[in-house]
Amino acid sequence: MLTVAMGIRARLCALAIGVATIAGANAAGAQRKEIAYLNAVMQFRAFVVRDTTRFDACSVYNAVGRPADFPAGFDRSVLPLLDRTVNPCGADSTRVAVRWPPRFVRVERVVVAPEANGPHVVLAVRKYEYSYREAFRVNPVGTRANVSEVRTYGILQSLPIPPNRRVPNLSPE
Repeated sequence: MLTVAMGIRARLCALAIGVATIAGANAAGAQRKEIAYLNAVMQFRAFVVRDTTRFDACSVYNAVGRPADFPAGFDRSVLPLLDRTVNPCGADSTRVAVRWPPRFVRVERVVVAPEANGPHVVLAVRKYEYSYREAFRVNPVGTRANVSEVRTYGILQSLPIPPNRRVPNLSPE
């Protein structure tokens, strides 16, 4: 009876380890897809659109699941587009978040699972006084991906008031 119980317990442990391994492999597979999708989007922006605005590394790091070996898996050609590659969400990232540079790209979301829109990447872009969103539809091709469609939406312009100019008082006095 003891050997049967030990056999069942050993099988359950092996099954649990197997399920955990499969879940880990699926998570790693999804992570690889997210990296492939971001590689495709970053290359498209840099080499097709010729926009080399730097990406906020912390948003990229979070979008790909916070891998321990970040930025491994990214193509060498896109690494210069990250604003930092060591400790992407470190102490200096809070300083950057308080005072954003005048030009940056932040990853809003990376959708791997096929939905109504298919796999896609959404970016928030800021260029001086303009801010907008870019949505990229990607097509997986083996272990890589291609960008098939780009949409830009939500364009806003915000003009700061120069410190030497006052807002006119429109109330009657």
